[in-house]
Amino acid sequence: MTPAEENPVPPACAECGYALEGLIPCPECGWSPGDPVSSRRIAAGLTFYFACTIPIIEAVVLVGWGIQHLLVPPASRNISLVAIGASVLGVITSTVISNLAKYRDGVFSRLRWVCLVLACIIGMGLAALSLLRPGNHAILLLGLTLLNLGIGYMLLVSGNASVSVLSPAENETERR
Repeated sequence: MTPAEENPVPPACAECGYALEGLIPCPECGWSPGDPVSSRRIAAGLTFYFACTIPIIEAVVLVGWGIQHLLVPPASRNISLVAIGASVLGVITSTVISNLAKYRDGVFSRLRWVCLVLACIIGMGLAALSLLRPGNHAILLLGLTLLNLGIGYMLLVSGNASVSVLSPAENETERR
């Protein structure tokens, strides 16, 4: 018997997160399995999902850009190839995160703190870079800084957000 079978997690209401423990419909909000989840709850799940994935994608792309910047001589750098490489790294990272996490609330609740730290570090670094090296790119850097501040704020206030509502069919089969 696995530890999950010994201590099964009681199913939670997809609408309010209340532990159902055999209570159908939910005594808090009246939701029953099979009922649609509200658009507000799905929007909160999507916001939480992207707030967790964007800082990780940014960190991987920045590390890739930094490695390229150190290894490729300045005369050989091609901005188009750098942009394509950064895009490919971003797509690969988002695909890996999506496939590993599969909209599991436990995974994303742990990722929340890692992503909050990443968003703060990246935001401070981009703000410092925009101040230390002003130029045409300063507006882009400040825009990315504001994006990271927004992501950090969303992660701070998303303590009870649930991403499992984004893929209810998969989560129903996982619970059984």
